[in-house]
Amino acid sequence: MEQQYKTDAEIYAVLEREIIDLTIRPGSSLSENPLCTRFGAPRSLIRVVLQKLQENGLVKIVPYKGTTVTRLNREIVEELIYERTAVEARVLRDFSPRCTPEQRALIRKRAATYEALAHAEHPDFNRLYEADRLLHETWFAAMGKMYLWRTLQNAHADYSRFRMLDTITSGGLAEVIADHTNLIDAIERCDMAAFEPLVERHLYGGIRRLGSKLTEEYAAITNELKAVCRVFGKEHLREVDEHEFYARIAEVRRAAGDRAALRAAHVFNENKRCAVETAALGNGDFERFLQLVSESGRS
Repeated sequence: MEQQYKTDAEIYAVLEREIIDLTIRPGSSLSENPLCTRFGAPRSLIRVVLQKLQENGLVKIVPYKGTTVTRLNREIVEELIYERTAVEARVLRDFSPRCTPEQRALIRKRAATYEALAHAEHPDFNRLYEADRLLHETWFAAMGKMYLWRTLQNAHADYSRFRMLDTITSGGLAEVIADHTNLIDAIERCDMAAFEPLVERHLYGGIRRLGSKLTEEYAAITNELKAVCRVFGKEHLREVDEHEFYARIAEVRRAAGDRAALRAAHVFNENKRCAVETAALGNGDFERFLQLVSESGRS
């Protein structure tokens, strides 16, 4: 039995961390009796903890069957990456011309720490995750955007689990190191045009690296959007005129299917919402920005 935990909050914190760092894997069962024994806690307290985990999307409780750790919601993950790409690129554009020699040295030091951990014979994945977080935090802290940074970090547990899964299973540490190097070089060159594509490549890297580990349902998103594009003779949805898309929606549905049409409409809407989010950030209106992020999640 582990040490006695006095409150449901303490037990919750332990289980939340183990689910996020994948000590407890998606699909795993969490049974009340073993948890009572492990934490020296009564069943009533464990039930409160499991209910809170379910409210936060980390487990699913099925009456008379038990509690299971939820599988990753890939669509939520991609939307959060989409959001963070827009925000972090903007922060880097603001930060780069203001970056001091001391801040450059700190960035180099933190990048070197990540690289040293990555080259260890047996990498400590929790320390790697933390080292990456600290590196990215540097430019948010320098620009006084820590509230925004914490909001991005705490947006959804699925994103944290996805990042950990990528770190543990994809073998992409060399690619992450190269991405860090390219970002740092762009900061030192003050290359404003480079930040968005570099951040996009870096943050979407996990999806590329995991590849076949993604569910077929999630992988179908790209195929379905490409099917929509083919109706218009285009390669990417951004090349399709939105007005033409809706004018030819019946043709799109016949050629690509209803779900593909709905996904394309969703992308068009989210692109417009992203522009409004960027404007809200530019105006320093974080309350409006968070409202828009919530609307995006509900959509």
